Amino acid sequence: MRQEIVREAIQNNYIKLKYTPTNNCKADGLTKALQRIKHNKSKKYELAQSTLLTIRQKSGENISRYYQRISVLWTRADYSESEKVRSFIKSANPNLTRHILHLQFSKTQDILQALRTVESRKLGIDNHQPRAPSSRNLANSSNSISKSVPALPSLSNNKLPQTTNSNSPPSLVKPANWIGPWHQPEDNPTKLQPGESAILAAQGRCFRCRGSGHRASDITICPKKNRLSQMVNLLDIDCSEGKSMDEDHLEAFT
Repeated sequence: MRQEIVREAIQNNYIKLKYTPTNNCKADGLTKALQRIKHNKSKKYELAQSTLLTIRQKSGENISRYYQRISVLWTRADYSESEKVRSFIKSANPNLTRHILHLQFSKTQDILQALRTVESRKLGIDNHQPRAPSSRNLANSSNSISKSVPALPSLSNNKLPQTTNSNSPPSLVKPANWIGPWHQPEDNPTKLQPGESAILAAQGRCFRCRGSGHRASDITICPKKNRLSQMVNLLDIDCSEGKSMDEDHLEAFT
């Protein structure tokens, strides 16, 4: 039995020395050495087989370096060429292999050359980070946004100067001497915003219906008269005297 093991070791180039059948001591040593070699080879084989099931090309690893790494495992796992082909295509970077899936390969060297071509043309490389926008681009973006949004009129509570229209008598019809635009009463005016009352007063418009030529206190003129006319009248008086109106009062008559 020992002789057969030693002969196998010599044939597989595990050892290179002349075997003497009568030398039992040497035969025992060679048998144990061969058993250790076989055991280590078996462990490497199993480990390589297991690793090949989960191995993948790393991010930033070029295809040539990955080929060198996986080819060692193919040798240890005793893979056939067809198994190597399947393993290589399956485990390489999919952003590279997707460009060659329509091709047929019988050798891993052909796959390697094709993937090198894809890689050299920077196709499918997905390991770069997008650059952050520069300060100039941010400034241009900010300017374009500000230009696209129209400026809203200021609704400050500051007293606006009265026009000569304030001297005209209350009317629903535009007087001949009326200066500026004439606004018709609104059926469903929006709620007054803070400071809007001063703008309406300066334009000679009603707080209630937003129409020109009268005030909300002119209950015989305003088409939107209601039971809160007394409160509105007080608010009109305060505004005409230059006092700022409280936002709670504005909500009461809108």
